[in-house]
Amino acid sequence: MTNFDDTLHKCVEHIFWDLIDLNGFARGRKNELTFVTGIIIRLAAVMELRMQDIASIFGVTKSTVTDYINYLEKKGYVTRERGTQDRRDIFIVPTTKGREWVQRCNGINFKYAEDGIERFTPKERNDFLRLLVKFVGDIDQPPYKNLLLNKGKEQPEYLRSSQYKPRG
Repeated sequence: MTNFDDTLHKCVEHIFWDLIDLNGFARGRKNELTFVTGIIIRLAAVMELRMQDIASIFGVTKSTVTDYINYLEKKGYVTRERGTQDRRDIFIVPTTKGREWVQRCNGINFKYAEDGIERFTPKERNDFLRLLVKFVGDIDQPPYKNLLLNKGKEQPEYLRSSQYKPRG
């Protein structure tokens, strides 16, 4: 691994774990939400999310999804609603508590980014934003779109290649 690769890896890890901690997922029993349940609430807040979508996205059984949703319902974050087109569809819909939690997390995440960017000069801010937009690609597409487009598909090459070795 090159110095560039090592530095990039460390930076991505720092951002990932900072956001995990700031959103409360690293607090064990002190937080009633797990990373997965938090993602479910976030997805439900921005799209029509069916039970089967959750199973497909996370690669878990429908029984596991039922456990997640039962827990989130019990805690007041989501409700289940039957589809109007197909009554067999069950959609997960965030409650007021769920939507408020998403808004709080979005605020935390945005503040984290703002605080980091404050260390940049105005030129660095513009360069960073330009490069970040180039890195992300089409910023007008919903960020969760690829989760749905890729569900059930083969993993990207970089995850299958022998060069990608998650640290464990």
